[in-house]
Amino acid sequence: MSDPKRKRRWSGGIGALVAAGILSTLFLIGSERTFIDEGGYANDALDRGGETMWGVTEAVARRQGYQGAMASLPRDSAVVWAQRLYWETIWGDSLAVLDIDLAARVFDAGYNQGRSAAVRHLQRCVNGYNQQGRQWPDVAVDGVMGPGTLRAVRAVFAQRRDAGALLETCVSTLQGARYIAIWERDPTQERFAVGWMRRLIPGEE
Repeated sequence: MSDPKRKRRWSGGIGALVAAGILSTLFLIGSERTFIDEGGYANDALDRGGETMWGVTEAVARRQGYQGAMASLPRDSAVVWAQRLYWETIWGDSLAVLDIDLAARVFDAGYNQGRSAAVRHLQRCVNGYNQQGRQWPDVAVDGVMGPGTLRAVRAVFAQRRDAGALLETCVSTLQGARYIAIWERDPTQERFAVGWMRRLIPGEE
């Protein structure tokens, strides 16, 4: 995180949360792009998520006990919830140790499309790279991150030097295909097509 812009983005209370051991440094690196893409407050009548702040829907915020106005939701709360609800459930630190960009991609898919969908993307990818089960067994495409899925991810890295890029590209492709399916099924969602696809452009902010 040597980029000074990154330091400014995560200034304030975030540093204190890291120092207190509440937030993972790997999570902050892996989630930064997602929070840039999500931005702040939004309340678009066509957005199925309804009113959002920092990408957090009102439904999620209420389940976490927040009762205030969505436009006033503190960023620190959103970040803490994101780590617990999305990063930890995809085993983000374990993925980040292998490849931070892969972890960031799976996290982004989970934050925007749902945790189960993101893990299914990853599971389909590791199954596609195993040469019909000859290199490692298929994993169940059940949307649940567990030891078997992580073993398969590690097997890809053991077999290929470009494993991180291959898996990230595959997950990104499936994430994009899901967006396309959404707007083809409901053309009103084309309103969000550009923003969704920009999430997939490497280095785009």
